[in-house]
Amino acid sequence: MIFLPLAFLSGVTGAFFKALSVTMASSLVVSFLIAYLILPVLAGRAFRGADEEAPGVFAQFTDNTYRGLMRVVLTAPWIVVLLAIPILVGGYFAQRNVGSGFMPTMDEGGFILDYVAPPGTSLAETDRRLRQVEQILLETPEVDTYSRRTGLQLGGGLSEANNGDFFVRLKPMPRRPIEEITTEVRDKIDQSVPGLTVETAQLMEDLIGDLTAVPQPIEIQLYADDEQLLQQTAVKVAAEIEKINGVVEVKDGIVLAGDALQVEVDRAKAQLEGMDPDTITRQISDSMSGVVTTQIQRNPKLIGVRVWLPPATRKTVADLQNLTLRAPDGHLFPLHRVATIQTVTGQPEITA
Repeated sequence: MIFLPLAFLSGVTGAFFKALSVTMASSLVVSFLIAYLILPVLAGRAFRGADEEAPGVFAQFTDNTYRGLMRVVLTAPWIVVLLAIPILVGGYFAQRNVGSGFMPTMDEGGFILDYVAPPGTSLAETDRRLRQVEQILLETPEVDTYSRRTGLQLGGGLSEANNGDFFVRLKPMPRRPIEEITTEVRDKIDQSVPGLTVETAQLMEDLIGDLTAVPQPIEIQLYADDEQLLQQTAVKVAAEIEKINGVVEVKDGIVLAGDALQVEVDRAKAQLEGMDPDTITRQISDSMSGVVTTQIQRNPKLIGVRVWLPPATRKTVADLQNLTLRAPDGHLFPLHRVATIQTVTGQPEITA
């Protein structure tokens, strides 16, 4: 199943409303001409013989011009066809060349540079590579100021330590177009900072993409029950899209998040302890991730207080296996008595 989300639908919607606005404007012009030229003639014929004022100079000129034009048109109707042909041709070329995107193409005076280092890259190594990117920005004469976020997005979302973005503000005009600047910066990063994947977007485009969870102008979403098939298909789709002329940046969407621990609860053993899988899952989540028990007011904000186990008791797999659970009757037992823990390597990142 392939789904083209908000960015594509916004372009179609923009084209629809643009055509609708042109139609409404044309209707207003035609209705004005009818009200100004045709209705007075019809009214004059309908009320012939009634008392009426003498027409003014402009009205008489318009009436004479209209009468002469109608005589010519009624005598030679083919003239109307000749006049309509260039109008239709001009409308066709205008429809083909007028943009229909959600936002018009413009130079906003700045851009966002999103970056992603290989999965598992430490914060120190990511920072080392980003300092090289900063040097490239400093050497670009059109760049005025910039700021960098790591593990954070302009839209406010949290991410891993190996990705983030730059907010780059350009100097005012006159200068090179923003497309040339972003292309040059992107090419220098690809050549000088191996292993760092970057993409550029203008300010509003990137912000809207982050807020709508669709960061790319066009995003193809694939759905399947088979995870292995889904990953293979994503790579094939990305390879085919790269062959399309005009496509600059393509991502297959597979982001490795590293290893994960999978806890499988044995229902029979859980029943012997008087527990069910949902209750066990909830207790594990509260112990490992914490639970907000109360809130403290700091100025106008309420800050949640999260209660969880000390870090020393949840560092290793053995700590998780020996995690103490409480049954409804009050007795305590370790997690390994009712569940098995498996390590899943190379698990792709899942964004909910």
